Amino acid sequence: MDEYALTVQSGAASEAQWPDWINIPSKIGQVAASKIFARIGEGDFRRRGILVNAVCPGLVDTEASRSGLTI
Repeated sequence: MDEYALTVQSGAASEAQWPDWINIPSKIGQVAASKIFARIGEGDFRRRGILVNAVCPGLVDTEASRSGLTI
């Protein structure tokens, strides 16, 4: 995600083969962060009966989700 943010800020995201639509990288980051969180707390979570999941809702109409908006 750091690479994505840096390439967007520098204007080189397209050259680095990142998609023009921010929804795709944001979902990748959300799921990755959830997996890391679950892995770090796994022992404690198992003892306490806690299940960690990531939920990526369907498309929500915001300025960032509109097809005309690119990075």
